[in-house]
Amino acid sequence: MGRLEPIEGINIITLHTGEEIRLGHSWHEVDVLKEVIKRERPETFVEIGVHEGGLSYLLLPFMAWKHYIGIEINHGYIRPEVILRYSLLGRDIYSGDCLAEETIEKISQFSGKMIYCDGGNKVAELHAYKEICQSGDLLFTHDYYDGIRKVREVKQPQAEVTPADVADIDNDISFHLYDQTQLRTTRIQGWRKI
Repeated sequence: MGRLEPIEGINIITLHTGEEIRLGHSWHEVDVLKEVIKRERPETFVEIGVHEGGLSYLLLPFMAWKHYIGIEINHGYIRPEVILRYSLLGRDIYSGDCLAEETIEKISQFSGKMIYCDGGNKVAELHAYKEICQSGDLLFTHDYYDGIRKVREVKQPQAEVTPADVADIDNDISFHLYDQTQLRTTRIQGWRKI
């Protein structure tokens, strides 16, 4: 057994070196994200809350032809193997507060965005980044749970984002709820800016 203990809803990526990286997603959720990215082809993918970098580690090679920006408040959390992968693929990691005005302003400059809120305060992230979405941009979050969904690979989902938390986005006529066909089996929720 490696350095990490298994936890429901969190997977462990074991590298060829034997190193381990936490992946705060189910394998099914990673597949669903890849399908959304493949379908939508965003010019820029913004991952808020890189943490150890499990999701980045899996998505960076998949999105090698696009902008991939990771934001993490504590750069020390990110595993060295993930930092190396960012560097080798010429991708950006912003170390700092994702809710800081200068960070939000920097991200607002990119077009064709898919913003994935998965940091320490997903509700605040959603509301802050909602304001910089342009027509066609996608705003997504992780750890959404409505008490109804049957989440594959996670028996007891814990909600960090609830329907009440995103009611203002659901009721904003400039946003459309993203197709729920695949999302309803995950802890992922998303919207498209009209």
